[in-house]
This record gives sequence, structure tokens and C-alpha cells, in this order.
Amino acid sequence: DAEDAPVDLRKSMPFGQNEYENNVEIRVPRYQPKLNPVQTYSCSPDQPLLGVPIREGVLWHLSAQDRFESVTFSLYVNGFAFSTADGLEAAVSLSPFSLVRNCRFQS
Repeated sequence: DAEDAPVDLRKSMPFGQNEYENNVEIRVPRYQPKLNPVQTYSCSPDQPLLGVPIREGVLWHLSAQDRFESVTFSLYVNGFAFSTADGLEAAVSLSPFSLVRNCRFQS
């Protein structure tokens, strides 16, 4: 609020109160500076996936055992999740500075 606050200058002057015959009042605007909020980002790998999936579908996943298996894949604004037919699930949260690209394998 930009309310004015009265200030009594007699208390801050080096000479006594007898110097003023009338009360002098100066109004000084009282305000708080407006600070722009600082954008912050978190790169922690254990962040929860946000919102509802942007896209969902079935993909082929190449496992660490060099085996392809069908997975249900869900893409979120900050990561992705997938689940296998036998019930295993994995979720990966990405840094805000990650780039996701579409790539195709040639057979």
C-alpha cells in the first residue's frame, strides 16, 4: 500500500522544540519495492511426473538384455513413464534443459 506516514521532524533536529511555533508534518510515502520473482528449476532425478500425460501409446523397448519388448509409454511435461506387459513400471523425470527428439531405427 502506498499510504503516507506522518513524520515529526522535531524529534530528529539538533535544536529544541521551541524553534517551531506550529507543528510541521511531512508525509513520506511508505511502500515496498516490487521484486520480480526469480525463476528456479530443479534437476533432481526423483521429481514426480507432473499433470496428465501429453501422449500415450505402445512402443518397443530395447532392454539391457538386448531384447525388444512391447511397453505402454506415457509422455509428461517433465519426463516419461512406461510399463511392461508383466507389470514392471519405470518413471524418469528430466531436467528442464533436456531435449527430446524423435528418432527412427533402420531395419
